[in-house]
Amino acid sequence: LRIWDCNSKSSVGTLTGHASPVMHFSWYGGCLMSGDRKGVVKVWDVERQKAGSTFETKHGQIASIGHLLTDGGQLSVAGDQGGAVTVFDFARQKAPVFQEVLHPGGSVTAVKGMAANGMIVTGGADKVINCLEPRMSYQPVHTFIDHKDFIYSLETFGSLILSGGGNGWLLAHDTESGKCLYGLGASSAAVRSIFASQERLVCAGDDGKAMVYDF
Repeated sequence: LRIWDCNSKSSVGTLTGHASPVMHFSWYGGCLMSGDRKGVVKVWDVERQKAGSTFETKHGQIASIGHLLTDGGQLSVAGDQGGAVTVFDFARQKAPVFQEVLHPGGSVTAVKGMAANGMIVTGGADKVINCLEPRMSYQPVHTFIDHKDFIYSLETFGSLILSGGGNGWLLAHDTESGKCLYGLGASSAAVRSIFASQERLVCAGDDGKAMVYDF
């Protein structure tokens, strides 16, 4: 992992230590976490440019990484290609606080924290979205099965979960009502990326186009 200074446009450091290709990384708050093809997760001290902790997930290659800021600190989440979700609370303990296969038969393609309600959202190749409640031992409080194809992308916005499928659908689920509110034909192919703000919803996919909606 290479760190850049955006003002000088120059590299100011390199983080080395992974023995396999780095597949994903996420820098959120004071935590930089990266995951590689063999399922190894590393947490980095960016100031000292050294690895702090190293862990392994259950089923190999890291497919997604995310974080959730809570009143008590920060939770970090990794999803692997075997469907396992692993949650870390690095400030309190070295071992994972939760690890379970939630998406059997495929990758955990997306993990996100929801600041609005303190839940962790996971999406997978099994076409399922799970909403985990850390205050209830990470049990799913909602499980959405409305997608008809592989889930490629996921974003959270307030109480909404916005997810993109391989068939070009973008679905909006509400964690307050536990229902799918609506769907959009966001692409003629897989929806790979989603961004949401107060005014706009932007989706981009394999058809080479970006769709911009007025929220």
